[in-house]
Amino acid sequence: MNFILELKECERLKRLITFILSAAIICTPISALAAPTQQDVEQSKQELAQTTQKLKDIQSQIDKANEELTINQSLLPQREAEYKAAKKLMGKRVRAMYMMGQTSALEYIFSAKSFSQMLSNLASIRYVYASDNQIVEKADTAKKELEESTQSIQENQKKLQQQKEEITKLQQTQQGKLAEQLAKLSSQAGSAGSFSVPADVSSIAASNSPKVEKFIQIMVALCNDNSHGYSQANRWGPDFDCSSSIIYSLRMAGFPINANSTHDLGAALRANGWVLVSSPSRGDIELDPSSHVELSLGGNSSAGFHSNRGHPETGDQTGTEASVGTNWRSYPQYWHYAGQ
Repeated sequence: MNFILELKECERLKRLITFILSAAIICTPISALAAPTQQDVEQSKQELAQTTQKLKDIQSQIDKANEELTINQSLLPQREAEYKAAKKLMGKRVRAMYMMGQTSALEYIFSAKSFSQMLSNLASIRYVYASDNQIVEKADTAKKELEESTQSIQENQKKLQQQKEEITKLQQTQQGKLAEQLAKLSSQAGSAGSFSVPADVSSIAASNSPKVEKFIQIMVALCNDNSHGYSQANRWGPDFDCSSSIIYSLRMAGFPINANSTHDLGAALRANGWVLVSSPSRGDIELDPSSHVELSLGGNSSAGFHSNRGHPETGDQTGTEASVGTNWRSYPQYWHYAGQ
C-alpha cells in the first residue's frame, strides 16, 4: 500500500515539475534583434575592406604565378632541345671515336709509342667522355628543374584559385551584410521625426526664424530635455547619438540633409550650402568625420549628445548624456551655412 502511494506521489511531482518548466519557457522574454548602429556599419566596412585587400593580394599572387608559368612554358622547348642536342653530340662523338679508322679511340690509345703515352692517351679519352657526360647531365638537370618548377607553379595556382573563390564568397557575404545594415540605417534615418515631436521643437520648426536659428534652438531644446538620452541602437528619437541629433535638428529646421552618420555628414552639408571655415562661430557644425559632431554656440561652448553614461534606458538619466556646455575638444572640420 505504501509503495502505491509513493508511486502516485512521484507522478504528482513529475506533473508539477513539467508544469513549472513549461511556464518558465513560455514566460522567458525573447529579446528583439537590435537595430544596426553606425559602429556596426563601420565594423562591417572594415571587415569588407580587409577581405577586399586579401582578394587583391591573392590576385597579385595569381598574376605573378601566371607570369612565371608563361616564362617556364616558353623555356621548356628550349631546355628540351638543349638536352637532346647534348645527348646527340655525345653519341656522335662516341660513334666517331670507335668507328672512324685512325681517329678512333682504340687507334688513339694503342698507337702510343710507350706505355706512359698510352696511359696519357687513355686519360685524355676519359676526360672527353666525362666532359660530354657532364654537358648531357647539366642539360638534363636544367630540363628537370624547369619541369618541376612548372609543376610547382601549377599546383600553387590551384591553391591560390581555391583561396580566391573562398575569399570571394566571404566578400559577397560581407557585401550583403553591409548593404542590409545600410538599408536599415537609411530606413531609420528616413523615419527621423516620426516619433511624437516635442511641443517646443514643433513650435520652433513652425516659426519664421532663419533656418540656422531654428537648427540652433531645436538642438539646444533636445539637449536640455531629459526625455532625450543617448543611444546608438535607437538613435532617431526620442533618444539620439551625436550625429542623429544634429541630422534630426537640421531636418526639422528645414535642411533636407541626406546623411546617416558623421562619416557622410560632411558631403550632405556641402550639398546643402554649407562650407568649411577655419574656426567656428554660433550655428556652425563641429565635425570629426571619424568619431563625433556637435553644434557650436560660439564663445567656446557647444551642444551635443555624448554618451549614455552607463544607462541604456530611454531618456537622459544623469542630465549629462546630452548637454550644453564648454567645448571640450577641437575638430578637424568646421561647417558654416553660406546660404540664406
